Amino acid sequence: MSDETDDRVERSTVILIVCAVVAAVLFLLHFLGFLDFGDDWESPPVGEFTAIYLEPGQQHRMSIQPSELHARCEDGFLVIASAADPFMRGLLVDYRNRGVRCAAPMTEPPPVVTPPVD
Repeated sequence: MSDETDDRVERSTVILIVCAVVAAVLFLLHFLGFLDFGDDWESPPVGEFTAIYLEPGQQHRMSIQPSELHARCEDGFLVIASAADPFMRGLLVDYRNRGVRCAAPMTEPPPVVTPPVD
C-alpha cells in the first residue's frame, strides 16, 4: 500500500489567505496610526509654515531666493496665494483651525528686509 498524501492547496484557498493577510496588515497599520485617512478632502493643506519669534534688534538669516507664495489681507483674514498658480489660495489658520486676522491693507509697501551677508 502506498501512503501518499496530497499536499496541494487549492488556488482559491491561497487567494483567500493572501487577501486576509493584506486586510489584517492594513487594519493593524491603521490601528497603530501609520495610515491616516484625512476627513477633509475638500480643503487639503496648501503648505506648512513656521513662525519665528524675533526679539527687538535680533537678526534672522533667510534664503535670498524669494518665495513663490505671497500673503494678502482679505476680509480681515490672512490669505496665502501662489504667484505661479492664480487659482491656488489658502486661508492661514492656527493649530486650532482659527483664521489668522490681519489689519486692513497698507497703502505703502512694507520695508524690504535683506538677509545679512557673511
